[in-house]
Amino acid sequence: MHKTVKFVFLYLILMLSSIVAYSQRSSIKYYNTDISRTLSNDFEFSDTTLNNVQIFSPIYKRNNANLNLGNIGQPWLSLDGVKINSGFNLGLSPYKNYMINPDEFMYIVPHKNSCTDIKYMQGLRSNGVVSLDLVHTQYIKKKYPFALVLNRLGSTGNYLHQNTDWYNTQIMGNIYNKDSNYILVYRIAFSKGSIEHNGGIQDTGNFDSTAFDFRNYLPVNLNNALSKLSSKQIQFVQGVSFGKRKEKSDTIAKKQYKYRLTHYTTFYTFKHLYSDDSIDGLTYPYRNYNAASSDSVTETRLSNRLVFAPIYDNDANMKSLHYSLYVDHSYYSIRDSNKAMFNNIKVGGDLSKSISNLFKLSGKGYYYLNGYNQNDYHINLSLTKDLFKRDTGAKPIKYLSLWLNVTTTKNEADYLAKSFYSNHYNWHTSLDKVELANLKFNITNLFSNNGNHKTFFKQSLSFDYYMLKNYVYYNPLSMPTQYKGTITGTTVNYSLTGMFRKHFGFNFNANYNFVSDNYYLRLPKYATKTSVYYVGKYFKSPMNYQVGVDVFWFSQIQSYLWNPVAGVFYFDNRHMTGNYPLMDLFFNAEIYQVQLYLKLEHALWGLPTQYQFLPEQYYSATAFPMQPRAIRFGIRWRFGG
Repeated sequence: MHKTVKFVFLYLILMLSSIVAYSQRSSIKYYNTDISRTLSNDFEFSDTTLNNVQIFSPIYKRNNANLNLGNIGQPWLSLDGVKINSGFNLGLSPYKNYMINPDEFMYIVPHKNSCTDIKYMQGLRSNGVVSLDLVHTQYIKKKYPFALVLNRLGSTGNYLHQNTDWYNTQIMGNIYNKDSNYILVYRIAFSKGSIEHNGGIQDTGNFDSTAFDFRNYLPVNLNNALSKLSSKQIQFVQGVSFGKRKEKSDTIAKKQYKYRLTHYTTFYTFKHLYSDDSIDGLTYPYRNYNAASSDSVTETRLSNRLVFAPIYDNDANMKSLHYSLYVDHSYYSIRDSNKAMFNNIKVGGDLSKSISNLFKLSGKGYYYLNGYNQNDYHINLSLTKDLFKRDTGAKPIKYLSLWLNVTTTKNEADYLAKSFYSNHYNWHTSLDKVELANLKFNITNLFSNNGNHKTFFKQSLSFDYYMLKNYVYYNPLSMPTQYKGTITGTTVNYSLTGMFRKHFGFNFNANYNFVSDNYYLRLPKYATKTSVYYVGKYFKSPMNYQVGVDVFWFSQIQSYLWNPVAGVFYFDNRHMTGNYPLMDLFFNAEIYQVQLYLKLEHALWGLPTQYQFLPEQYYSATAFPMQPRAIRFGIRWRFGG
């Protein structure tokens, strides 16, 4: 029996006697104190399944996460649009989907009784994936909530030398006094993992012509390259309420306060150790010497943020201006072959206001006073208009929402893009700040024939126009290079979700990208992901089930190569990627508090050549074949509730 399976069953035996309820994990927020309006984390998204476990890969974090390069055994490159980092960023971004990031504050909201939620998933093939997610919450002495989160991810890779091994652990809780005018929230998080790099297949032509069963024996570019990554994070949030509010009524039992002062303290350290005992087939043109060597980069940060905000606790204040202000200081220490230190200080805030019950105006922004990000800024303004008709009983529900958003951002380039001194590379580049301006518009419409959603349709249409200045990319020599000019682009997205006659459901998402210079900003022009499924009940038993198909496709783009030393994807001008459909078949069932999961991933893989769809595009990145067909199965067990 797999050691992870043994751990799961041992934990179940120990916890069974104390578990009486079920904890929610999606749309996580800390509700009890409203300590600030920023304690949220979109860790998971709703998919087409009964209980949000259809997307097998645990590193999917967003609705269009399928639009990427890479696989479960390799780092990821998102192809879903333009992004620039805010504040200090070391680089090595393709690893972040695996780890607990310092900018994601995840807090579990516990029920009054102890509760546990476990998800375990396993692949049938030798190159399958093992995934364990465990959340346990309870109260200590009926007053102090406590939560434990465990995540285990393991993969033997698709082909030789792609092993992935990952552990994430979080402990969190809070302490508050009798009047609830003081609260302390704590969170401790650890991440540790390793990824083997094979550098890609040496001869892709030989790979394509070899029988599927023998592809694992073909030579790869790197035989003994390994990245070991680890991070630690300790976070404390204290909130103090003050300024007693005078109330005319004496019937209010709970004390009321006007303002809240919140203090965040975060200590975070991240380390990437790369070892390379052989460089077969892969050369590093700026390598300092030919000896086998290893590189390490360590980032340490200590941050303090002080937030001031009025307290709004009744409907009478909803029309007033809601705001918060903060000042933030962060100390950074970076160690590679050199050492660098920075002190970042920024000021910022957010606001929201309802205008004549017709519109809601909200905004947020910040400005860096000094440090690595001196003179960086971010301004975001949005205007929302809700038009809806909501009836009760058997009458239909109609909902219409309009959203307009304007964003402008200026940010320093990644640290490793500007300075990288190691055994493999040595560069010191002068890069201007990267600037991004966005104008977004979205319209969302919902129709449901009644409150229980036996038949409903929800559609959304969004437009995104952006201007990207001084874009940083990695050229065919894997060197950081800056685009001297402005790239403009437009993204149009349409999504349609529905359920017909209680049983037939579908999700359709289509994306269109237009880029003024698609050589430097390589986004697929078209992309789509469609799910069609049927929901039913097994005779008159308590088992609900769902069976369906996912189809994913994006149009052809120029490919990327992977550089494991610098942790970046760089341009490849010889190969193309995309224009290859992926199809997954899935079956899910729910029996009381237990969900069962079965999925056939990449169902088109291995078809005879005459039935293949563009087999020469079978690569997620240059020399990295997509994962072969695989069967995944899993179970989710919620105790109590």
